[in-house]
Amino acid sequence: MTSETKTYDAIVLGGGPSGATAALSLARKGLSVLVLEKYEFPRFRIGESFLPETYLQMKQLGLEQDLLELPHVEKLGGAFSLGHGDQEPVDFWFKNGLVSRNSKSFNVERAPFDQMLLNKAREAGAEVLHSEKVLKINRLADNDVQILSESGPKSARFLVDATGSATVVARHLGTKVKFPELSNIGCFAHFTGVLRKSDERSGFARIVMCEDAWFWVIPIDEHRTSIGVVADHKFVKRMQVDPSRFLEWSIKRCPAMREIFSTARACEPNELPAGTNHVVADFSYTCKPYAGEGYFLCGDAATFIDPVFSTGVCLGMRNGEDAANSIARIIQQNSNPRKVRRGYKRRSISSSTPMFKLVRLFYRHEFRELFLFGKGPLMLHSAVLEILRGNVFPRPRLGIRWRLQLFVFCCWLQRHVSLTPKLEKFWLETASVIPPGYDVKSELSEKEMKLAE
Repeated sequence: MTSETKTYDAIVLGGGPSGATAALSLARKGLSVLVLEKYEFPRFRIGESFLPETYLQMKQLGLEQDLLELPHVEKLGGAFSLGHGDQEPVDFWFKNGLVSRNSKSFNVERAPFDQMLLNKAREAGAEVLHSEKVLKINRLADNDVQILSESGPKSARFLVDATGSATVVARHLGTKVKFPELSNIGCFAHFTGVLRKSDERSGFARIVMCEDAWFWVIPIDEHRTSIGVVADHKFVKRMQVDPSRFLEWSIKRCPAMREIFSTARACEPNELPAGTNHVVADFSYTCKPYAGEGYFLCGDAATFIDPVFSTGVCLGMRNGEDAANSIARIIQQNSNPRKVRRGYKRRSISSSTPMFKLVRLFYRHEFRELFLFGKGPLMLHSAVLEILRGNVFPRPRLGIRWRLQLFVFCCWLQRHVSLTPKLEKFWLETASVIPPGYDVKSELSEKEMKLAE
């Protein structure tokens, strides 16, 4: 029986971490599953920094050793700093979280990681077709899914959409909603010779924050480092800089990044021209409902959160496993599909909401002032660290939730009362702490102007 005539228990669209995890979990439960992947593997992807929750899930899936055999860098925390570089980066260790849970994580090149995970799904019994684009969804109903891909019609009892930003099901249903306040562009490339710490912090992902952009610096193996800048697409357009050269332009204007980058050399796997970078749209969106008759949405196919805290793969893999468990309950235990979907949607929302909240806070200077202070009452910083560790499944604990809410209130209060010392802002646009459009002359008296002249 061919894939064109066989009715599978589930068809998974997309073979990235989310889809591969769903397929692996389904196959291990004895269900028939077909994976349709648009590209040939291995293929280049960003998102090389992983959260401790993902490391824990890899252990639970029995894949820890397979992960450790890949070239990787151990990641025990992260470092945050402001663009002017006047202060030392503030280190945050995952071990200082609120609850006793895994505090170890990793950075790894995505191409071999994604390949390994999809291979494991195939070994478990999943059928995998590459270069297989979905052309049309003909029917979405419980126990009756009909789609058309490049090799012909396919049928299954359920559909798992793990197509990432392609959001195949949401586009079919017209449910994709973008967040205009998080409409960013990411510009990135790989480099060697980037300055790193020589101790346990050598694997720290570093975030450098400006008012109009932010940078990531992620060591992905012994020699290579992923560097990128994220900025609002309107800002990039206003600067009249070619997006394919925006990373180089941004680094030259940021003192903190110039120091890190002083001995760096490009080492692109895709042979980019000198001084250029990859460009992707980082437009945040949601595709509710995350499950409906005949389908489950996973990872970026359900919602995309700004990449600042590296939450994408973490959410996607947990979603993938949850979707597989949900389908298995419906098929193998005759559970009520509506009830199962309701639980899946509730868990998807409760786990992604605190991450969305933290991302929105990140773009406020008050959050940066409080966060970079590094300590606070009632272990508020530890609660924030729990979100950064990915400890949100199936929902954050009560102690994390109320502390996060209090931290949000403190950010609002910081606008009006200095709970922590004020920190100077830095703008890429002016390459200084002077805000765009600020007229120094207007602040000077006539006498001061004559002296200045």
